[in-house]
Amino acid sequence: TTDYRAIIRTVIQKGRWEGEAWLAYQSGESRPHWLHITGAPQTPGHARNFIAIFRDISQQKLQEQKIAQLAYYDSLTGCGNRQLLQERFDHLMADGETESIAILLLDLDFFKLVNDLHGHNVGDALLVAASKRLGNSVRHKDQVYRLGGDEFVILLNNISLQSMIHKANELL
Repeated sequence: TTDYRAIIRTVIQKGRWEGEAWLAYQSGESRPHWLHITGAPQTPGHARNFIAIFRDISQQKLQEQKIAQLAYYDSLTGCGNRQLLQERFDHLMADGETESIAILLLDLDFFKLVNDLHGHNVGDALLVAASKRLGNSVRHKDQVYRLGGDEFVILLNNISLQSMIHKANELL
């Protein structure tokens, strides 16, 4: 939410303010805008009138979200990608609260044969189904990543050796 009182205080003190603000429409919808406000002083040090220029940046925000999605997630399966895996792993290693990390690498056997015999559409459907099954098989705090092709990685955080072995067998 936008703190309009703080914005007005800044305009009064500094004569101007510029930044992102959420503006509400009569329909009840709110959208992000880039807002530039300048005070028009009536008496020295006291702005009573304001000039505001604003530009709707909701489409720009959507594009930024799409770019972030493409940077960190596989477009076919929705799984995290190699970049997200690396960042998550680095974060867990630096966290100090992580006692153990298990990395499970899964490769779908005969996937190339499925693509060759049935086509890439069937292969893509198989990858999507596999990613959903894997995602439904792990704890909420764990995540499935697709490295590419038919390779998946599951990063298990704070898991005992016995539980990791059980999970690996369950996934197989």
